[in-house]
Amino acid sequence: MSCQNTKDFCVNAGETFKPILRWGSDVLISKAITGITQAAPAVVTAVGHSVPDGWQVAVVSAKGMTQINAERFPPAGADWHRATLLTVDTVQLDGVNAADYSAYLSGGFLVYNTPTSLSGMTATMTIRDAPVIGAVLNTLTSTAGIVLDNTAKTITPTLATAGLVWTVGYYDLELTDLNSIVIQVLSGVITIN
Repeated sequence: MSCQNTKDFCVNAGETFKPILRWGSDVLISKAITGITQAAPAVVTAVGHSVPDGWQVAVVSAKGMTQINAERFPPAGADWHRATLLTVDTVQLDGVNAADYSAYLSGGFLVYNTPTSLSGMTATMTIRDAPVIGAVLNTLTSTAGIVLDNTAKTITPTLATAGLVWTVGYYDLELTDLNSIVIQVLSGVITIN
């Protein structure tokens, strides 16, 4: 998201730290739903939805199949479901078993955060031995260790933990746009077990 977030990670020693972070604004998009399958997993039809693969989505105000609706608006927590892109008009709601839900009748909206362009952005993740002013343990950049995917709107830092001598690092992940404006994306602790 475009505002500062905090997230801690735990990685087993020898594994590769590789979280996939989705980049979007807090502005919600609502696309009209024309169908939801009574299946596992559920498939939602929303013509021209523009949802990137793997994006978090929620269903609101669907008639008939009310069990699939988010409990609140704006959606939060368990209201969100990972969407697998099937076509320009359909997404699969991973982990949603709608086989025993009531049949979809009409209406509703597929809601999601607006994907934000990563075009022209660069990324830096600095990992330190103490918050903010600690000694630098590792640095990942969009030229070495961070992949920016503008199609999927994802930021993926990658750090092999095999051979690292530290077990706790404090990180800051930042994006820099074409105007040299730095955006704090995420910060927190990486613990290697």
